[in-house]
Amino acid sequence: MVLALWQQLLDAITRPPRDLYSEDTLVGGSRGSFRFALPGYPVAKYYRESVVLTNPRGQKLVCSHFRCCQEGLVERGGSAGTPGSAGSAGEGDGAHRPQQARAQQRQPPASPFSLLQSSNPSPVVIYLHSNSGSQRDAEEILFNVLQYNISVFALDFAGSGLSDGEYVTLGAYEQQDVQTVVEYLRSLPSVSTIGIWGRSMGAVTALLYSHRDPSIAACVVDSPFSDLVELMTEIATDTQHGMGLPKRLVKMLLVFMKRSVRRRAKFRLEDVSPRDVVGGTYVPVLFGHGRGDTFIGDWHTERLFERHGAEVKRVVSFDGDHNSMRPSYWYEVGLDFLISALFVDDVGGGGGGGGGGGTCLETPPTVAGLRLEDADAVEPDGVESLTTDEIAKRLQARAEERPPASPYQFLSSPGERGGDGAASPRDASEAPCGTE
Repeated sequence: MVLALWQQLLDAITRPPRDLYSEDTLVGGSRGSFRFALPGYPVAKYYRESVVLTNPRGQKLVCSHFRCCQEGLVERGGSAGTPGSAGSAGEGDGAHRPQQARAQQRQPPASPFSLLQSSNPSPVVIYLHSNSGSQRDAEEILFNVLQYNISVFALDFAGSGLSDGEYVTLGAYEQQDVQTVVEYLRSLPSVSTIGIWGRSMGAVTALLYSHRDPSIAACVVDSPFSDLVELMTEIATDTQHGMGLPKRLVKMLLVFMKRSVRRRAKFRLEDVSPRDVVGGTYVPVLFGHGRGDTFIGDWHTERLFERHGAEVKRVVSFDGDHNSMRPSYWYEVGLDFLISALFVDDVGGGGGGGGGGGTCLETPPTVAGLRLEDADAVEPDGVESLTTDEIAKRLQARAEERPPASPYQFLSSPGERGGDGAASPRDASEAPCGTE
């Protein structure tokens, strides 16, 4: 019994429930093309390119690169909002919105996908998922970011989704996966600046990687922990939401857990500590954290914000727990922050400058999570069209099917686990949006 419990605790750290899915459940399906629209604007066309990369450990990473391929692109002018200087913001900061932009008509490309080979580079945002997530989680930012001709690159970390690998390492080796993606994107003539948006484990990975790579334009990090050993201690000793164990016992158990993790997943728990590196990191960063998060307390974000060395940094708090859907203003502030840091106007020919990637809309309106206009249900060419309701259902379903955040909660959720102690994969066909 004790051995089985220990195995489950070890699984909660290195082998949480794995999100398995089919290509048909990704936005655009197996064909890769999809459409959606914003209020008052024509339906824009987009494309998902399947990409498989190999990390330094020889593991295959399953990825997707979402890009605009709208016929009749228009260039974007004007200027975007600026993230501002260091400071904090609460819910009232929802008024901080992307500025409206002027537009000039541009000749349609020769083919619907000609932007993919365009010599005009455009920015890209890499989305990094949580420990039990996959590239499917990138949908939370996809419909906001694409309209500005900022492409989105999503990946399954090694040990997650459909990628190779047996274990997750909560940021230790995931940094190498990000490095692999960045090197690939740097090799593409169509890519200019690179930003990162991470959630939970993905947020920790973003902080760790940006310390190594100052060329990253900006990071948006949602609910990171400051130190893994400290987080594990909090969960184990918390009498209200955790396991309620005595501190002396936890201290002793941590010694053995460190050894077990090192033997199994080949990483040291002590090495996963953004707190130790952010002081020497200068990449602009936006922190966000749910006020109701009982898994990773918001004090983790507060400590990281205080220590971070960037001149441009902000912190936003919002309602919700660790896995809940985020409010619209979080995406508004995040996108505004990225637009400024990624120099979208300079890249896209703004301010009277040279030609660039352009945008899929003439004048991008205020972006809020689900403020999308219904597209036609069926398109003549068979390309998937997403309506407001469909997008809302997809995002809600992803929030609902996420497994419990705490290792303690994993132990009390036997339906999430296999009989041999290994984490049971989540079948996308069983999810509310598994057959969209």
